Amino acid sequence: MNITTLKLRVIIIAISIIVVYSLLFSISDFEKFSQVWTIIKLEYIPVIIGLLFSSQLIRSLRQKFFFKSLDIKLSFRENFLLFFSSLSLISTPGGTGELIKSYFLKLKHGYSYSKTTGVVLAEKFQNVLAVVSILFLMSAFEYVFEIFIVTVIMGILVISIFIIIKNVNVFHVITLKLSKVRFFKSIFQNIPEFYDSINILFNKKTFFIGWGLGLFAVFVDASAFFLIFQAFDLNLNFVNASSIVIVSNILGAISFLPAGIIVTETSLMGLLLKNEIDVSTASALIVFIRLITVWGFTFLGMIMLKFIIKIKT
Repeated sequence: MNITTLKLRVIIIAISIIVVYSLLFSISDFEKFSQVWTIIKLEYIPVIIGLLFSSQLIRSLRQKFFFKSLDIKLSFRENFLLFFSSLSLISTPGGTGELIKSYFLKLKHGYSYSKTTGVVLAEKFQNVLAVVSILFLMSAFEYVFEIFIVTVIMGILVISIFIIIKNVNVFHVITLKLSKVRFFKSIFQNIPEFYDSINILFNKKTFFIGWGLGLFAVFVDASAFFLIFQAFDLNLNFVNASSIVIVSNILGAISFLPAGIIVTETSLMGLLLKNEIDVSTASALIVFIRLITVWGFTFLGMIMLKFIIKIKT
């Protein structure tokens, strides 16, 4: 991708963000929207930030475990910086920018893309699997039609991907076709090595440990989302509050739009209105959730990026 194309995409993303949030402000009562920010219970903020950071820390430990499974040994510090620096590109379509991990591992340690990109793909799969698992569990306590339908569709998708990965012939055909696509050429330079990595990451022990850590991380996220509603003095129960944000985030992720823009905000607004939260309060809540999650972690990732660049080979 040349510089001109990159700049154009950044401009398009920036314009999209401006348009989306301008629409949020336009449909809100400005006085009420402003008033909502004055009633936030500030004592919740450090706890919310701590929980969201902790969930990412859990995922970084899962990443270290995955790399160790591939005989790639990283210190806690380097793994920490590698994981959190990749969050600088979390707003890329589908979070594909997190493949920057493989770039740094090749640059710093000489590991091939074919060996390391499997970890990023396994992380993405485990993230969705954990979310689907938690949502199915929540549906047993509180049934919401829209959330249940999304969960079922995502569940079918997860099972389908798992079957494809475990079927050597089908997986080989798909990777062979993808290797002809410019974006995937460096990843599939060595298809046998790539498949060996995927096979290790999806063996029984590695798979279930990864799943367990993913479930723990999603539960910690869910706790943070629940407290966000409490901070805004909105008395939704744990299941309802957390599932609204979780479903909206996953819809945004699979939309493959930058940061899930439009899709995440629209689904959040729809589910909040369904719970009889007024438009102005919902708009303020959406802005807060997005600032403290995707945009906050993007900023944190940019800071960490400076540190990992300084690590000597």
